Amino acid sequence: MKTEIFRSAAGVVWWRDEHILHLQQCSGHEATEQEARQFLSTVERFLAGAKAPLLIDRSQSYSPSFGALTMMARRAAELFSAIAYYAPTVEARGASRVVADTFLKGVMENVAIFDDEAAAVRWLVSFNSDT
Repeated sequence: MKTEIFRSAAGVVWWRDEHILHLQQCSGHEATEQEARQFLSTVERFLAGAKAPLLIDRSQSYSPSFGALTMMARRAAELFSAIAYYAPTVEARGASRVVADTFLKGVMENVAIFDDEAAAVRWLVSFNSDT
């Protein structure tokens, strides 16, 4: 089960029963830096000082702006204990690898890309701070 904690034109974030955040961006939308800032602010309030694993769902085709990616990378280590990309297509895996290697390298130690959502969730659960 998922509980919605944030929704904007850019996408939606759920809190899943597995105690992970699940981000799914809207197909075809280029998320802006301001939208990333709103997402991060909401997550920060929701987590109330804790960290949580984040599943970035690449099942939809989208392209965040440079500003959005930079904003996310700046705050990633303080908000997320791990980041898993669910990237079910070759294109999604390639785009995810570029982001991980360009924006998250040296920022986050626990980043992985999966072509299976269940495998990504299993990996993320091992980074729950409350388990």
